This record gives sequence, C-alpha cells and structure tokens, in this order.
Amino acid sequence: PSPRHIVVARFDHLGDNILGLPLIHSLRQTWPEASIDLVVNPAAANLLNGQTICDRVLSFDTSALRPRASAYLEMAKFSARHWNDSTVDLFISPRSDWFDSIYAALLSLMLQPRISVCTHRYLEFPAPGSAHRPHVLHRFIRRIAFNRVIQSDISHVHELDRLDEIREGLALAPMKQPILIIGAHQRNVAQSLIEGLSIKNGHGLIALAPGARDPRRQWGLDRFNELIHILAERYPTIRFLLLGSPDEFAALSNCAAQFAQGLVLTPHIELNALPALLAACDWFIGNDSGPAHIASAVGCPVTVVSCHPIGGNPQHHNAPERFCPAGDFTIVVRPKANSSWCLQSCTSANHACCI
Repeated sequence: PSPRHIVVARFDHLGDNILGLPLIHSLRQTWPEASIDLVVNPAAANLLNGQTICDRVLSFDTSALRPRASAYLEMAKFSARHWNDSTVDLFISPRSDWFDSIYAALLSLMLQPRISVCTHRYLEFPAPGSAHRPHVLHRFIRRIAFNRVIQSDISHVHELDRLDEIREGLALAPMKQPILIIGAHQRNVAQSLIEGLSIKNGHGLIALAPGARDPRRQWGLDRFNELIHILAERYPTIRFLLLGSPDEFAALSNCAAQFAQGLVLTPHIELNALPALLAACDWFIGNDSGPAHIASAVGCPVTVVSCHPIGGNPQHHNAPERFCPAGDFTIVVRPKANSSWCLQSCTSANHACCI
C-alpha cells in the first residue's frame, strides 16, 4: 500500500540538505497524498520552512548533544513530542557517511516505521581501513534500525547519484535538480533590501560570500577583495553584494570601506529570505558552502572556489565531485595537486593557499 506518513531525517549541513531536495520532490510526486515530515538541523529548518514539498520541517539540534549519551533521551523526547499518536509508514535516512546520521537510526528505532530505509554505505560507514572508529553500540543501532537496505554502487560519487539509488530502490518518480521555492513574502523582503541599498535597475548584481564553515574552504577575504577590484575596473556598472554571518561582519565591513561605490555589505538576513535575494543576482561567487547551493537552487549562475585539488580523492568530503552545486550554471575553480602532501585532498589548516 502507498505510505500515508513519511519521515526523512537528515542532520548534516545546509548544502547537503539542499542537495537532498530532489528526493523529497520525488516522494511528493510519487505519493501526493502522503504526509511528509523532514527532520533537519536548525539552520536547514530556517531555510526550508515554507517549502511546499513537505508538510512539516522539524528542527533537531545535534550539535548540542555532547557527550552523545544525552542523544538517546533527547531523541526520545523529540519523537514523543512530534509523533506520539502517529504511525509512520516510511522512514528514510538519505546520508550514508556522516557520523551524526546515528541520530537518524535512533529516530527510526523510536518511531518503529513499517519500512525504514538506508543504503548499504550507511551500514558500512566508516569504510574498512578508516581511522574513524565509531562506538560498537552505534554500529549495532544502525543495523537494527533499518529493515530495507538499498545496495550502493561505488562508482556513484555525487550526492544526487547516491540519492538516485534510493529513488530507484523505492520505485519513485524521476528526480530533478534541487529547486528552492520562493514565497511572495521572501520576494518582498529581498526587494525591499535591494531598494534600500540603492541598487538600481540596469546595474549588474554579483553576490560574493567569502565565508565557509571549514577554514580550509575559505579562499581568503584578501583574494576576494582583489577580485572585486578587477571586476569593478572592468565592468563599471556592476554592483556587488557582500554576504556573511554576524561573526564575519567586522571583517567584511573593512573590505566594503575600501570602495567608494559599487560594493554593498548586506545586513544579516534570515536564511529563508536569502534565496530571493540570490535569485535577483546575476552571478554568485563564493566558497564551497551553503550559500553557493542556495544560489544554484534558485537559478543564479555560480562560481565555487574549492580547496580540493584536481585529481584528488573524489570520495573526500571536500570533493566537488561529491558535493558541488548541482545547477546547470555551476563552475568550480580548484587547484592542481602541487605538493606531495596535497595530492588526495587539501591538508592546509587554514584557507586554500595555492589558488
């Protein structure tokens, strides 16, 4: 029988959750009458609230659960709060190689769904020979939490290809590219912001996001500054939007102060308004981070600066082969492997030093 209540749990980062949207679209297209709950971290919940492809976006913060022994109690409370009187027919854990995916296994155990799905990669994570050694209890929980294991093809590298394994295993409708739906309120917020920044029609608009969660993914504000100077000299009518978190505001302000006109530091805006702002831009340039995926999902051409070297390990968590934005207008700029210690991945402790 068709499932009436579906839960998809994904506790990883913002860009990963955007790459996961095609699977949600596919579930909705296959079972339009089903109730779909999406369980994600708080940042992703802020962004995805209001997306009409799911009925509820629920937030569960795994970052605060240290030591992880507290996770069992917190997940039990979370489960009772949202599904106390509900029967879940289908539970899916899409991500295979993420340590926080243990929380998806815990949630599956507590919900006791009729069908609980993961991939073969998930049960084998970490791969044999890996330096990571998860607790034996975590391995046990993973193996008893799922009753439907979909075999994985090791040749499938990009996250969309891995999700397509789940789609095929469940006989779902074909997946499309990640798409973020922009509501009227978000469009109005973005339009008001652009008008307040004195950006006029006819000005080309480039968004730049110099930040990233991982320091080695940060190209460096000085390099972005130099790029802005080059583009501004070549294209005088271009206007630039500098995007960043509140923690980055001081550094970005110093960068913006060097330009008499043409460069605007946007105030911190809610994540759910950022898609509308990026949809109004003609180009996005940034590091391998969530805003790049947001820009791609609203149709903005994207250039991503990646620290991962050409010819490096395509299975690495920084590899564009796995996690680059999936839009049709995405270009990845990355270094050649230029030293014996950066052949498989970037080993720099800070921002990429060789681009």
